[in-house]
Amino acid sequence: MRLGFKRGICLILLICVMLGGGVGAGASALPFGDVATNAWYYDAVSFAYKDGIMSGVSDTAFEPQMRMSRAMLITVLARRNGVDTTGGVS
Repeated sequence: MRLGFKRGICLILLICVMLGGGVGAGASALPFGDVATNAWYYDAVSFAYKDGIMSGVSDTAFEPQMRMSRAMLITVLARRNGVDTTGGVS
């Protein structure tokens, strides 16, 4: 069975949630207007945002349906491993 890129990323985020303890059901709402609290991916987005792995595309939008680029994936993996990504490429 072949997974699509989006589903593969969702699977990675789900694994991160499971290994990292996740976010409880009583978590406060996210600042993103495009992530409903009843969305199936809400807990994964909440974990990624609160753990500093992903910050969304703006202060109010996460864009969960957006294609993830290779650069975004590398940034997510680096942040998950504690690498400082604020300086960019030097």
